[in-house]
Amino acid sequence: MKILSLRLKNLNSLKGEWKIDFTQSPFTDNGLFAITGATGAGKTTLLDAICLAIYHKTPRLGLLTQSSNEAMTRGESECCSEVEFEVKGKAYRAFWSMRRSRGKADGKLQGAEVELAEVEGGKVIASQAKKKLEEVERITGLDFDRFTKSMMLSQGQFAAFLNAKESERAELLEELTGTEIYGLISERVHQHWSESKQTLIALESRAQGVQLLDTAYRESLNEELSSLKNQHGTAKKEKESFDQCANWIKEKTDLAAELSQTSQSLINAETALVQAKPELDKLADAEPAEQIKPLHDKLSDIQNTHRQYTESLESLRKQATELESECKEVDAEVKVSESAMQSTKVAQQALEDLITQTVIPLDSDIAQGKQKQSSLQSEIHEKNNKKHALDASYQQLTTKLNEQSDTIAESEKFIEQNANLKDVAPKLEGWKVQLTGLENSSRELAEIVSNLSSLGIQQAEQLEKQKKIESELELAHSELKSNKEKELQLSSSHQALSGASSLEEMEAQQQTMNQQVIVTHQLQGLQERWSLVSNEQQQLSQKMAQQESELKLRNQQRDSLREQYKSQNELAQSLAQLVTQEEHLAVYRSNLRDDQPCPLCGSLEHPILADGAVSVPETIAQKEEAERRLSELKHQGEALSVEIKSVEFQLSENQSKLSAGQTELEQLQLQWNQKLPALDTTIDIVTPSSAAILTASLEEKVKASQSQISQLKAAERALEESQKQTSTLSDKAVQLENQLKLEIKDTQLMEKKQQDFAERKQKLEAQRLEQRQELQSAMSEANLKVPDQNVELWINELKDQVDAFQNKEKHLSELRHSVTLVLAEQKNLDSQQSELTDALNQLQKHLVETSDLLNERMAKRAEVFANKSVDDERLKAREQVAQTERSTEQIQIKHKSLKEKQASLSGQQSSINNSLSNTTVSKSQIQSEWEQALSSSPFDTVEQFQSALLPIEEKARIQQLKQSLNDSVTQLKAIQESANQKLSALNCHEKAPEWNDIKLEDIQNQQTEAQRHLEGLTKREGEITQELQSDDKRREEQSSLFEEIEQYRVEYDDIQYLHSMIGSQKGDKFRKFAQGLTLDNLIYLANKQLSRLYGRYQLQRKQGEGLELTVLDLWQGDNERDTKTLSGGESFLVSLALALALSDLVSHKTSIDSLFLDEGFGTLDAQTLDIALDALDSLNASGKMIGVISHIEAMKERIPVQLKVTKKSGLGISELAPEYRFNP
Repeated sequence: MKILSLRLKNLNSLKGEWKIDFTQSPFTDNGLFAITGATGAGKTTLLDAICLAIYHKTPRLGLLTQSSNEAMTRGESECCSEVEFEVKGKAYRAFWSMRRSRGKADGKLQGAEVELAEVEGGKVIASQAKKKLEEVERITGLDFDRFTKSMMLSQGQFAAFLNAKESERAELLEELTGTEIYGLISERVHQHWSESKQTLIALESRAQGVQLLDTAYRESLNEELSSLKNQHGTAKKEKESFDQCANWIKEKTDLAAELSQTSQSLINAETALVQAKPELDKLADAEPAEQIKPLHDKLSDIQNTHRQYTESLESLRKQATELESECKEVDAEVKVSESAMQSTKVAQQALEDLITQTVIPLDSDIAQGKQKQSSLQSEIHEKNNKKHALDASYQQLTTKLNEQSDTIAESEKFIEQNANLKDVAPKLEGWKVQLTGLENSSRELAEIVSNLSSLGIQQAEQLEKQKKIESELELAHSELKSNKEKELQLSSSHQALSGASSLEEMEAQQQTMNQQVIVTHQLQGLQERWSLVSNEQQQLSQKMAQQESELKLRNQQRDSLREQYKSQNELAQSLAQLVTQEEHLAVYRSNLRDDQPCPLCGSLEHPILADGAVSVPETIAQKEEAERRLSELKHQGEALSVEIKSVEFQLSENQSKLSAGQTELEQLQLQWNQKLPALDTTIDIVTPSSAAILTASLEEKVKASQSQISQLKAAERALEESQKQTSTLSDKAVQLENQLKLEIKDTQLMEKKQQDFAERKQKLEAQRLEQRQELQSAMSEANLKVPDQNVELWINELKDQVDAFQNKEKHLSELRHSVTLVLAEQKNLDSQQSELTDALNQLQKHLVETSDLLNERMAKRAEVFANKSVDDERLKAREQVAQTERSTEQIQIKHKSLKEKQASLSGQQSSINNSLSNTTVSKSQIQSEWEQALSSSPFDTVEQFQSALLPIEEKARIQQLKQSLNDSVTQLKAIQESANQKLSALNCHEKAPEWNDIKLEDIQNQQTEAQRHLEGLTKREGEITQELQSDDKRREEQSSLFEEIEQYRVEYDDIQYLHSMIGSQKGDKFRKFAQGLTLDNLIYLANKQLSRLYGRYQLQRKQGEGLELTVLDLWQGDNERDTKTLSGGESFLVSLALALALSDLVSHKTSIDSLFLDEGFGTLDAQTLDIALDALDSLNASGKMIGVISHIEAMKERIPVQLKVTKKSGLGISELAPEYRFNP
């Protein structure tokens, strides 16, 4: 990056607009230049302007904002800065400006205007502050901090890196080289390692928590599932049977209710039909009237039509009479209009003959006369104008001739009066040189007098300043002594706090205790889990004992039920056999007869007949009771078997849980034993809260250790601050001693300068007197005296007088020639005036003749046609004819329209007469038909007929009522028939006899019980299926889980290895490693610079101290010294080497081709200063442009190219040389 040019306006003391082009001479001739000027003149302002244009802030003021702008010149309303710089061969322009509102010095600050653009083409890259800074950093690779530490070293920044603490030096290295990415990488690696570790622990925990069913239990579940499926089928069929029965009973009940409701509704409908009979009779009575109603309506229509025809015929007759009268009136109007139209046409023809034969010829002659008259008048006016112009020209020539004559007389008089100036012109340049020399001598003499006076004042100030420095030096020595005593006390306090252990050992002990606290927290978690699992194991053991007792009881109950079932089954079978035998014996008994032998025993006596019949139904009832009891025992046994299997399953499951719990307890004990050695103590996992007690104890120790470490760090910081202050005070004392020596030397230099100025003054006074006498002798010949002051003004005035004399002579010759020319021109004008007067007289005569003829013709035209216009009169005549024609045409149209209306009325009368005749005939026929129909109807009069008719709405209502009642009866009868048919179908069902005696409530209870039983089977079936599927899934997941753990462990091993090398929570490990490499590179570059600057010292890293620096004294057998032991001048040289190395280090992003150094050379002696300047010359020779700000006279003498900043006395403002003032 190279600075090409700088333009600034109204910044600090530099008022006005200035531009420095570093691509022009003298900067291209010598890349090393000095920025010089008095203290406060504004030298550093130039560097501030560069920073403002590129980064909107300065090292001294920071960021300039709308609320704070201390850089703008006081009393100004705007300021700006513009820098052109080059990166990689491409030029860019950075601009910054800020102004106050309304252009007033007390106006409110407005927001800054910024811009970054390409110089070639002017393409704008950014016009917003944030975007511009991002683009600058992208293009240059430098942010503000890197820029001010690599290209522009501002005041106090030389030793910033050398004297920085380790942490501050690390931050500087990060800012300069962009190595902050290494800290982020270290933090990310640590975060990745922590996440991977937690993930692996979670996977291993999942693997330990997986529990599988044993094979025997799975087989028992499968057997139970198969049995449940069979039971489910049987229960489903039973449920469906109950559902059919319930539906049959419910449907039959619903049909009976529907049939009853329908019968009642049918009775209600028939009753409504009877109640509506009066209204229905009205409808029946209206039917004869409705039959003859069309004929009556037809008669009414024909009567209305006959009446309308009669009225229309009477109206047409009236209209015909009125139309006849109107036609007569219009006939008269037609005749009058036609007569008026003929008269108008005759008048128009007479007017046209007058215009054609008389008026138009006169108008033509008048127009020609006026045209000729106008032409003559124009020609006369033109001739008059030309005559006036000639008169004016003649007058001007006369005036000019008089003026030139006066000027000639005046010039001749001036030449005569200033004849002595004729020979001055050749000598004027020589006199000017001599007078300028005299003025310069006077100015130099005045400057010497002023310098002598100023030196006297400065000498007094110097002596005062020297006394002040001596006082400050004495105070510095006193403060240094006091601070060393304080440092000794702090060192004793630090030693007392640290004791036998160092801070690193204490921090290591604290780290060990922190790790032990983590382990105790883990042990506490293990102990809590162990206690929880132990309690669960005890509860499981108690629950299993209860379940075993319950299982034993259930087995005993099932054995008892089996014995009862066996006995009951034998009883049921014997009763069934007995019933069968009784049925056969009953047949034989029925065939027994007295005195006949028994077919079984042959006996003739039959006592059974005397005792009565054997009670067979009672035996059947006993049999059915025995079968019912047998069924109950069977259901009880099945239910008990289900309960036994459930208890066996629970017992097996609890046994698995007990085994898993025991395994977990063993794992917990194993983990406990693995972690316990890290604590250097022995505690039992069985003892409650032993880990918690140990944790509390260790945490107390950690707090105590942290407190002690904090105190020790505070003591170290205080000691370090005191040591730093001692070093600062020591440097200050050395600096004051050097400054005192310089002040003494400056006093001696002032005394020598005073003597030199006095000698120079005496010599100049003698030389000036000799030159003045010689010049006065030469000027006496032209009657001139040497001026005492304002020589340049006197020379310029004399030169003006000489020039005026020469111009007068030249102008006099020109005037004499001009007078001759004017006299000739006057003679020519006299001839032209005579010719023009003759022509005007002739034109006036022709004009009079033409005007007389024109007036005669105009009088005749007025007599014949007055002042009327031919076109207007013709137009009026045509309009009158057209108007009479339109009026006649309108009347004729009206007449024709009336005739057409008469014909139309006549036709309408004829048509209506015919229609009236036809209507009269039709009316008689219809009247006859109506009277015949009325006589045939049950009505005697028309009034009876009309009263029998019903209104349309009433008729519709009664018809709708009749239809509704009839439809309701029909529909209810159909519903009744359908319900009877459905009821018959239900009674025909095969199980109807069986279902008739069953109550709906009973069958619904059986339904509910069957549904509950079915749901229980379904639920148990689902539970077993779910348990088996879960076990299958756990078996599958366990296999994949172990594979996942193994794969993840490989990945974890990689990240753990990476973490051990570069990972840390705060990113310190990798950051320090990268910064160490960067520092080694920086030391290498700095030592290369030091070898050219000052071969005595070399830098190196302090062994085992991170980023600390030391210096090797090559002149003292490579003795290693602390950087704080360097003197002020040595510290400056080392710092300068580091600054140049930092600049080279940053050049990996951007080549640094410009370097600005602000102060820092004041602590160097003459020899060291020569060394520093030689180094700067060598850098300049390598192609860098280097600008140096300093007050040192030796530097000003060594650096020929200087950019001077001059203070204006008493104004508080400064300026550069005139060639740098910018004029847009």
